[in-house]
Amino acid sequence: MSDATGLARWTDKAMVWEPFAPTRSVIDESKEKSSEKDRLFLEHGFDRHAVTDFVLDSAKPIRGPVLDIGTGKGLAAIGIAKRGHKVVTLDPDEDQIKAAITNAVGEKLESMIEFHVADVNDIPFKDESFNLAVMVDVIHHLKNADNLLPEVSRILAHGGRFVFCDFTDEGFAIMDRIHGDDGHSHATGEGETVDSLVRGFNDNGFRCVSRDTRFHQYLVIAEKVV
Repeated sequence: MSDATGLARWTDKAMVWEPFAPTRSVIDESKEKSSEKDRLFLEHGFDRHAVTDFVLDSAKPIRGPVLDIGTGKGLAAIGIAKRGHKVVTLDPDEDQIKAAITNAVGEKLESMIEFHVADVNDIPFKDESFNLAVMVDVIHHLKNADNLLPEVSRILAHGGRFVFCDFTDEGFAIMDRIHGDDGHSHATGEGETVDSLVRGFNDNGFRCVSRDTRFHQYLVIAEKVV
């Protein structure tokens, strides 16, 4: 991996490295939009950063590097990096990864984070590469997660943990109100839920360690036992 800021694009397990260096004006604009988004969400009773802290506190002890699946604009990855841990991010949407890079550069954390454009059902890393994988508010975006659990199980070491969460019904209602205010709707997938992932644990070598519900989130901690 290059020391320059950029992203790795994966196709059929082959990687192409692409430098990407956001300009200062792009970074400043992204910071402004992020602050506005924080304000808007708080007005509706949703604290994005409290959710990140909830996930990371639940994931302790953290032994990096951490795999952030479906990183989006990098909120969780930046939170992990701020705690001093290396992060490897994964998202199939190149625009989202570039936004995550921009946000990481704005926080001066780009050296702590790797950025990869790849399918969550075809994770391009070696077996048992990670001790911890996290996935925050991603499940409802997935149209197909058939191979997600087998892939997460493969890349986790024995005893490694998969910590993931998604919105409660109240959380989804808040998202609908937030996105409705600007004339949009909140994208969802085709039936993937926290419970549908949990039902696949036994077949993929996981056991459920704990479940929790806070900050409009259902959170699950799974441990790889096989």
